[in-house]
Amino acid sequence: MSRLDLDHPVEHLFVAHPYVVTFAPKATDIWVLNAASTLQHYTRLQKTLSHPGALTPILDDSLNPGLLAIADVSGDSPELCVFSLEYGTLLRTLWLYGDLAPSAPRYAAGRALIGTTTPDKSELFLLDVERDGWILGTAQLPFDLSRAASLDAVHLKANEDEIAIVGAAVAHPGQADDITLLLWRGIPPEDAQPVARLVLPLRMPDVDTVAVTCSTSLSTSTFVFSAYESVSDAINTKYSRLSVIRAIDMNHDALALRWEAPPEALPGYVSQLVHVPAAHAVVAIGSRNAREDAGEDIPLTFVAVLDDETGALRRQEDVQEAVCTCRVVQGKVVCVWKSGEVSTVEVLEFVQRGLPMGNSDGTAATVRQAGVLDGVVVLLGETGKIRLEDW
Repeated sequence: MSRLDLDHPVEHLFVAHPYVVTFAPKATDIWVLNAASTLQHYTRLQKTLSHPGALTPILDDSLNPGLLAIADVSGDSPELCVFSLEYGTLLRTLWLYGDLAPSAPRYAAGRALIGTTTPDKSELFLLDVERDGWILGTAQLPFDLSRAASLDAVHLKANEDEIAIVGAAVAHPGQADDITLLLWRGIPPEDAQPVARLVLPLRMPDVDTVAVTCSTSLSTSTFVFSAYESVSDAINTKYSRLSVIRAIDMNHDALALRWEAPPEALPGYVSQLVHVPAAHAVVAIGSRNAREDAGEDIPLTFVAVLDDETGALRRQEDVQEAVCTCRVVQGKVVCVWKSGEVSTVEVLEFVQRGLPMGNSDGTAATVRQAGVLDGVVVLLGETGKIRLEDW
């Protein structure tokens, strides 16, 4: 175990191996994991920002120079601030319009896809994060769909030869009937119509709210995404919330359903999808409520493994104890309990035996937030101090 020598308390972490970004009231810093498995200070950002919540920062060290992009929603109009990863200098500010959708941006090869809403419309901005192109294109709802619908970012494919944008049109609360995937090829000019659609039915009776929560690639032409369905005026139980995970093929100018996981397998909110090719698996991590009546509100973390070819459920397990974070790293499921204890298991071993449980001896919660690097967990304590432990 090692501790980070800080001259100020940290409020929040963002972790992307081998980097850790710390957010504090007076400074936003980047740290890097060195060969000795300790964090050393890398740089301080030129502009101090708060953690943007669900709008996960973008960190890309494959570019030259590397970059870190963080949404700033503190002002009247949201911005995406792009920093040099090495020096912390503010390279550019991308001003956006409307309110940012409360979900992680989709990112690929220096471009980002971010959803925004205004009282009049919902749209997806394709942003040039790497260079000075600002807003490259805008995807909007087709004319024949309800203006009351929202447009969620689902998937972005971007490389030197091809750009493909996938969004999902979902109705506002109380009006949901289905979810419609929309495909745009290339950089869409304003009012460009999608080249393909795929209408997917909802799976929960009386559902009135739908949102896309996360996605990941299965191959160069297939992605998997999770749609969260809920009944907003019902007690939060496994009977009123579920996630439907589907794999979608993009073939030229068409979208096709490859598979759909059994809806009853995921009674809750899926926040992470990770493809583990060596295990032929898609790992879904999320949370749900354990209660089945008007009793105590008991949040649980769950981990599920799906077959990446068929969507069949290979194992799903609830974690009964207080979990700070759960991630898939190096083909392992890594759980960090709020006591600071760490449990790891290979994905295939999880399918056979489940998760090794953390301690349940009543140890007081000492960890407010945790992040997982290769071989190390970063633990943020209640006092704003940081320590590292091997796993």
